[in-house]
Amino acid sequence: MTESGQDPSPVKVMVVSDSDISRKLLTEVMESAPGITIAAKPINGFLAASRLKSSKIDVVVLDV
Repeated sequence: MTESGQDPSPVKVMVVSDSDISRKLLTEVMESAPGITIAAKPINGFLAASRLKSSKIDVVVLDV
């Protein structure tokens, strides 16, 4: 809760990984945390960059 008594907006996270397993595990862990929303799960950096241009993402988790 914020001082005004309202819940803050969730943090929008993009999880980027070419590994299905890594992407799934990272997504599951983050979705279990309160206040986090998975906004996108692209499979590579090119798709992530394209998505970032059109989305309001707060955090990017990039598996390199």
